[in-house]
Amino acid sequence: MFKNIKNRVVFVLFVLLILLLWNGNNYVLAEYRGGLNSIALEFYKSGDLKTAIDKLGKIESSFNEQDSYNYYVFRGEMELLIGEMKEVMDQEEAEENFSVARDYGKKALEEKQTFLAKRIHYESITRLFNYRGVFFIFNNYKEADDLLDDLLLQNPEDEMVLLLQAIYYVDSPDIAGGDKTKGKEILNDIKEFDDPVFNFIASNKLWRIYKDEGDEKKANDNIKYAEKIFPGSPLVGKLY
Repeated sequence: MFKNIKNRVVFVLFVLLILLLWNGNNYVLAEYRGGLNSIALEFYKSGDLKTAIDKLGKIESSFNEQDSYNYYVFRGEMELLIGEMKEVMDQEEAEENFSVARDYGKKALEEKQTFLAKRIHYESITRLFNYRGVFFIFNNYKEADDLLDDLLLQNPEDEMVLLLQAIYYVDSPDIAGGDKTKGKEILNDIKEFDDPVFNFIASNKLWRIYKDEGDEKKANDNIKYAEKIFPGSPLVGKLY
C-alpha cells in the first residue's frame, strides 16, 4: 500500500513539474521536448510507446483550463511527441497527431507570437510534408521556410530547431530547399550536444544516410555511437 502511495505522490510531483515548465512564453528548460524530456528519454531507451502515451494522457488531463496559450503549446508539443514516437514505430496514424499539433500551433500563435508557438507550428507543417504529398508541400513550404528563418534569427542555437532544420535538409528534394551536405554537417554537430536524446536521434539519422550512400565505415561508427548512448535500446538502427 505504501509503495502505491509513494508512486502516486511521485507522479503528482512530476505532473506539477511539467506544468511549471510551461511558464508563459517558453520552456524553462531547453531539453529535448522541454518539460516532456523525461518521457522522450524513457521512450528512446525502452521503445515502450504505450507507457509514454499513457503518461502524456495523464498530464494532459491535469490541465484545468484547456482554452489557453499554455494548454495549446503543451498539447501541440504532446501531439508532436506522440506522432514522432508512432513514426519511429512505423505507425501511419502519426499523421493525425501531426495534424492536431498543427491546429494547436495555430491556436497558440493566435494567442501569442512566441518562439515556442512558432516552432510547434513549423515542426507540424514539415512533419506533414512526409504524408500530404507535393500539393501540400507546394502550398506550405514558403510559410515553413519563413518560420524557420524567424526561429533561427531569434535563437540560432536552439537545439530542437537545428535538429528540425537538419532533418528537413536531408529529407527534402533540392527543389524544396533540401541540402544533404548541410544536413549532415548539422547532425554531426548535434551529436556533440549535451543531451542524449538529441545525440541518439542524430547518430541514428546519420547511420541511415551513410548506409544509403554506401559509406559502411561512417554508418557503423554512427550505429556504435547510438548503441553507447542507450545500450540495449530496441530503437537503435530503427529511427528514420
